This record gives sequence, C-alpha cells and structure tokens, in this order.
Amino acid sequence: MPIFIRGNVIGVVQMVNKVNGPFTKSDEEAFATFAIYCGLALHHAKLYDKIRRSEQKHKVALEILSYHNTCSEEEMNAIKDVQLPIDN
Repeated sequence: MPIFIRGNVIGVVQMVNKVNGPFTKSDEEAFATFAIYCGLALHHAKLYDKIRRSEQKHKVALEILSYHNTCSEEEMNAIKDVQLPIDN
C-alpha cells in the first residue's frame, strides 16, 4: 500500500502474516488509514525540519546584522562631537 505526500508516493507499507486467518476488508481499511497517518507524520516531520533550518538561517542572519549594526567607542565619540545645524 503506497504512502502519499501531496499526491506523490514517498513510501510503501505492506500487511503480512496475520495470526488469525486472512486479512479482512476491515483490516485493509484500518491499514489504509494507518498509511494515511504515516504520510501525514512524514509530511509534518519534513515541515518541522524545514522550519528548523529556516530558523537557523534567520539566527545567523540576525547575528551578522547585529555585528554590523554596532559601532566602536571611537565612532560613538566622533558622532557625539558633530555639530548639527539648527534652523531658526
């Protein structure tokens, strides 16, 4: 039985070796539901991984921006010493 994510087959599960006789229609329906939940779990795991990678990229970008957003004490003093023109 195929496992789908967004219409694409990403895996296969199989029912084998039932202890009490052959598989029934009910068994097949339950297994089909199980396959759907497997697909959902795999899809959510993929989304979670994508979000984590995105968060890491944003964290690095923020660190870089924070580094470039700081100024030295010399730069701070130079800015403080600048006289701004005052319009009257």
